[in-house]
Amino acid sequence: QRLLIGGGGDGGLHAFKIGTGEKVWSYMFCLGSVNTSPVIDGNLVYIAHGDVSPEGRNIQGRVSCVDASEVVDGKPKLVWQKDGLKIKFASPILDKGRLILNDEDGRLYCLDAKTGDEIWKFKYGGGGNIRCSPVLADGKIYVGDSRGRFYIIKDDVKKPKTISSVNFVSRDVKTGDPVYAELDGSVSISNGCVFIGTGTELYCIGTEAPKK
Repeated sequence: QRLLIGGGGDGGLHAFKIGTGEKVWSYMFCLGSVNTSPVIDGNLVYIAHGDVSPEGRNIQGRVSCVDASEVVDGKPKLVWQKDGLKIKFASPILDKGRLILNDEDGRLYCLDAKTGDEIWKFKYGGGGNIRCSPVLADGKIYVGDSRGRFYIIKDDVKKPKTISSVNFVSRDVKTGDPVYAELDGSVSISNGCVFIGTGTELYCIGTEAPKK
């Protein structure tokens, strides 16, 4: 059956019937809010949080995979979980059996989607409180950080690398002084162009004007 699946402010992942809104199942896995969106492959649902896990404050951050086709007592079956990855704001990428996520401190993680085992970890940015979800296109990962720096990272099975980065600078609305342009949203890609929104501007980058 078709389901609407998403995280909630109560720390749970919830599934509802599309036609009626009836709740089908819930999976509680966080003591704070779940800010990320899940990604789905068949019956498998992947979700993450960067807050405190139910077991106690010594476990912060978690990535989980549940099987939505096996529900017992209103709870889906847990396939695997990986603790310690503080994926607080950004939603993951699911591509070719890999789950790619970035934490609030500017680290990208690549996990095996079947097992949760780490394939690689890559530090790309800084500043803390990073909210940008990564976007994968044309073998490259596009992502920004909270200091106004935007990165294009070559995706690689074993060892990714930054191939381009640039600072986006805005102006203080009161003083006119240059400030970091806050990058909180994901990029959008269409017709060979990459669209990037800051707190005050919208940019389009590409090699040529898009075709009509």
